[in-house]
Amino acid sequence: DRTQKAKNLNTDSDWQTYIPIFGRWLGETSEEKKEIKSNMILEVAELQNESMNQMTTILKEVVIFFTSSFCIATRMN
Repeated sequence: DRTQKAKNLNTDSDWQTYIPIFGRWLGETSEEKKEIKSNMILEVAELQNESMNQMTTILKEVVIFFTSSFCIATRMN
């Protein structure tokens, strides 16, 4: 009986009945699952893009700061 239950757990629907939160989170159909997955991938890509933009902005500011301070230092001498 236990082995049969364990085998049954391998199917999606049984996981969803045993753990309803997963069922809700994953969506009922495989299409919904695919959509949720692709949305998550898009969100991750957007976050990565945003952090890259922030990094380039910071780098630009650092470069500007050093070049301006270098120019000031050369003028002072």
